[in-house]
Amino acid sequence: MTVALVAPADAQSAEIKKIKEINFYGVDFSLATAPDVEEIPERFKGGLIAINDLLYREVNKYNFKKYMGKKIAAYNFSVTGNNNEQIDAGLLTSRTVRKKISDADIHAIVSSLSTDNHAAVGLVFIAETLSKARRSGVYHVVFFDEATHEIIYSRKMTGRAGGFGVRNYWAASILNILRTWHWR
Repeated sequence: MTVALVAPADAQSAEIKKIKEINFYGVDFSLATAPDVEEIPERFKGGLIAINDLLYREVNKYNFKKYMGKKIAAYNFSVTGNNNEQIDAGLLTSRTVRKKISDADIHAIVSSLSTDNHAAVGLVFIAETLSKARRSGVYHVVFFDEATHEIIYSRKMTGRAGGFGVRNYWAASILNILRTWHWR
């Protein structure tokens, strides 16, 4: 089932809400822009790369079951990890704000994900904008069919950032998205 990557319809929301177990593909920062950060670009990139590991190691804090009603069956950060490693740190932190992430961009990232379990639903967060001035991160939260790589449900959300160090500061924005998650 493919849906437009706009505000989710009630039918898609109800369908994905019923699913109790997902595979998590982490956070992909490859299309993100962070035009107002002051950190050294490579250090900033390194902090972002460390977020997926944090989400895995601190499962009690980043509790998808508690906040989204979804048990994580498996973590698969291989493609998002590779995408994040390939980021041009200078472009990521450039003062020039790039275009917003399009539906085609989201489809391209989802299509690139190597799925091991073709009978499951996957979840990936795709970062769009990390704004230090606004203390927030904007992400596309995307559920997809692993067999077909088709988008089942997508929502653009903003999470409040905070904390010490690059990794913790931006991981807080993801945690705050989880804490404010609700089904429409």
